Amino acid sequence: MNQVYCIRNISSFEQDSVWSWFICFCCSICLMMSVGFNYALGVLFPVLMESFNESRERTAWVSSITMAVFLIFGPIMGAFVNRFGCRITITVGCLACATGLVLGSLAPNIVVLYLAFSVPFGIGMSSLYISSPVAVSQYFSKRRALALATATSGPGLGTMIYGPTLQALVDAFDWRNAMRMLAGFLAVASFTGCFLKSNSSLTSQCQDMNAKKFSLNFSACKNPRFLMLLAMAAVSNFGRIVPYVHLIKHCDDLGIPPGKSTTLFLLIGLFASTGRLMAGFLCDIRFINSRFLYQAAVFTVGASTLLLIPAKTFASVAVVIVLFSLADGLMISTFIIDLFKSMKESQRASCLGFTMFMGGVFVFFAPPLSGLIADKYGNYTLAFLMSGGVLVIGSLFPFFLLCSKQKNVEENEGVEHLEELMDRDQVLIEKNSESDNPSPTNVWVMQDSVSSSEVVARSNNKLATAKRPVSFMWAMESPFNLPPPLRTSN
Repeated sequence: MNQVYCIRNISSFEQDSVWSWFICFCCSICLMMSVGFNYALGVLFPVLMESFNESRERTAWVSSITMAVFLIFGPIMGAFVNRFGCRITITVGCLACATGLVLGSLAPNIVVLYLAFSVPFGIGMSSLYISSPVAVSQYFSKRRALALATATSGPGLGTMIYGPTLQALVDAFDWRNAMRMLAGFLAVASFTGCFLKSNSSLTSQCQDMNAKKFSLNFSACKNPRFLMLLAMAAVSNFGRIVPYVHLIKHCDDLGIPPGKSTTLFLLIGLFASTGRLMAGFLCDIRFINSRFLYQAAVFTVGASTLLLIPAKTFASVAVVIVLFSLADGLMISTFIIDLFKSMKESQRASCLGFTMFMGGVFVFFAPPLSGLIADKYGNYTLAFLMSGGVLVIGSLFPFFLLCSKQKNVEENEGVEHLEELMDRDQVLIEKNSESDNPSPTNVWVMQDSVSSSEVVARSNNKLATAKRPVSFMWAMESPFNLPPPLRTSN
């Protein structure tokens, strides 16, 4: 019996227009001001330590809670997008981030800052991270890959801009007023939701299904490759977040002035974005294995973290940071690409939610633990040794797959080229133009009757190919973008 999963109707939007690029720009700004600020929180690390007279450990909880909430709430925000649409989700996300900044600026102590700033800002950031790429994908067909590249470059650009800008605002107005100013910008950015199309573009069946429930697929837990990726998600998030949080304080310990050290975030944003783009191009080359590329990226992030220990000058730290951020961007994108290649189409949404949740759990503990070690020994040598060592050891995890017999995702034939796999997973079915309804409605579906992963495209009984971009698949797939199956009537 056929089963279909209704995804999204994009035919009612004017595709690839000037208005589409305006929407893309607005979504990129939302990501830049939210996720970019989160990655640049290390600039405020020594400022908050001094303002609240707190240790490295207690101050690091600000960033770790924010990042943990951001990742752990990913599955929930994916369901929220399916239920209420991108318009409401983006508006709520911007307002939640703005609220967190305002409440955080009023915090009398560090514990109140945890609750007043980290929790609402993390929830808002998660909302924007899931909904913005989904919204952009609705407005583009021919230029969708380029549009998603532009939109999802927001976090990298935000990190690059916030580094020196945030330090300048703190020097001029102090950190509390700086947060209030940024809250005002995010409140203005919430009007992006007003520019988006409403959910009227969805079919009534999709709306009914999304309004009722969402589900998780636990069948992937029997897949050794997924379990390996789940373990690597925990390890990589545990190790990579430490330099982001403690870099400025580490530079302060080395005697590097704040005005100079904050420019390192400019390098992080620039080369992390470059690494993400590189991952898409490299994984689309047939003879390059995405798993090995991800493995190499994890090892490089760990090795570059270890190299921060002997780096004592600004120039040497800058060189290490360039290597770290390039590998970090490569690691993030290759992980999602390899995850989608390893899983059946019906499993990918749930698997992405599981990995986000696992990463959030480990991110929660890494920065405070590193701060505690640095407080005890007076420097970050052991902290960087711990985080870098964990990454280097974690890069060896894929070798354990050699000890197990991994069943290929494709039962009939293996498909190693990502674009071929993604193209076969999408279909576009149009109602016959001779039907009673003169306005055809396009619905994205997955047909289980063909095979668990094989999908065909039909448009008025003619085969068609509906391509999704390869490099930026991670930006389009929310953890719960597959509603419950709808039985077709034959």
